[in-house]
Parts: sequence; C-alpha cells; structure tokens
Amino acid sequence: MLRQTKLFFKRNGSTILTVLGGIGVVATSVMAVKDTPKALRLLDEAKKKKGDDLTKFEMVKVAGPVYIPTVLVGVSTLGCVFGANALNKKHQAALVGAYGMLNESYKNFRNKVDEVHGEGTSKEIDEAIVEDKTKNELRLFYDIYSQRFFETTLFKVQLAEYNVNRDLVMRDYVYLNEWYEYLDIPTVEEGWDVGWSTGFCFEAYWQPWIDFAHSDGVTKDGREYISIGFFGEPTKDFEDYF
Repeated sequence: MLRQTKLFFKRNGSTILTVLGGIGVVATSVMAVKDTPKALRLLDEAKKKKGDDLTKFEMVKVAGPVYIPTVLVGVSTLGCVFGANALNKKHQAALVGAYGMLNESYKNFRNKVDEVHGEGTSKEIDEAIVEDKTKNELRLFYDIYSQRFFETTLFKVQLAEYNVNRDLVMRDYVYLNEWYEYLDIPTVEEGWDVGWSTGFCFEAYWQPWIDFAHSDGVTKDGREYISIGFFGEPTKDFEDYF
C-alpha cells in the first residue's frame, strides 16, 4: 500500500500541489478577512491605552500575532505553487527527453525499412497512412439524384458503392433507397419504386453493374465537396427485366 501511495503521488504530484495551492489561496483570503476586525480592535485598544498614535513597530507588534496563521497558510500556498511548477518542469524535461529518443528510434526504423525493402519504401508507407487517415475523415458529399448534401467518410461511400453492386449481382436487382440506407442518410419517397436490375443495366449500358460518377466542387461559402452521380440512373422499368 505504501508503494502504491508513493507511486500515486509521484504520478499526480503536480496536480495535487496545484489543487492545494488553489485551496490555499482561497483559505488565505478568508482568514485575512476574518482576522482583520480582530486586529483593528486590538490596535484601537492599544491606541487608547497609550493615549497617542502607535508607531509602525507598535502596530506590527500588536496586530502581527493575529495574522500569523494566515501568513503560515499563505507561505504553504506559495510552496505548493512553486512545488507544482518545479514538478511540471521536471515532467516536461522528461517528456522532451523521451520524445528525442522516440524521434531517433523512428529515424532508425525508417532507415532500416529503406535498407531492407528498398529506398523510398518508408515514404510510400507514410503516404499510405495519410491516405488511410483521409479516407476516415468526415467530408462533405452531394448526391446529384436527390440534390442534397451530407457528411460521411470516403471509406463509407466506397463501401456503400460496393454493397449496392454486390446486392445487384447477387440477387439481380437493387432499390435506390438501399443505396441511401448504406450511406446512413434518409431515404426518398420514390426510392422503393425505382432501382436497377442486371438485365436492365446490361441492355441499356452494356454492363451488369452500377457505375458511379464523382467530381469535386466548392459551395458558395467555400466548402469543398464531392458530388456523386450515376452513369445509369435508377428507373421504374427495372423490374421488367427480371
């Protein structure tokens, strides 16, 4: 238990001292306010007893003892504040050192990757990581058919396109609203009346799948977006080709 307590204070020492320092500031202010009336009363009594104004030394001698607890709390508060600052600097120095070691290890790793797998491999890995991150960031899209904007990730759009075409190939038809369901956006009123079938797509476009068209655009307020359309739009006649 002693070991765990020591470890806890080592990890959270700066936070504990900061909290104590904040409490100390409040306590010092409250105590000073409470002690002042007593000090004024003692000074007034001493002045009446002397029959003349008190010197500065006499005022400190009379009122000083009243403020001793307040001064002690104030000094302790300053100690907590300075202690927290010292611990923070120590932690920052440790973090800087750790970062330097990590950076050096990362450079050595990149060099070893290039040495084993060929020059430029580490750069290709970095580019792949950036591309993967971009795929999972929320982006603005515009559905040309329903004329509406929506936000999702590029990965989710690509997955929706795959799932719609998979359904089309597996069962020979797919509804428009199933496309919107895969995108997790509201369906449209006519979405269960129109769709695609492999027979219709092959006869009309010489291919048994749905081709999606993508293009970049910018909204009036300057936001970039990707528009999504179909090379072959859904039709009510698709069921005639089952």
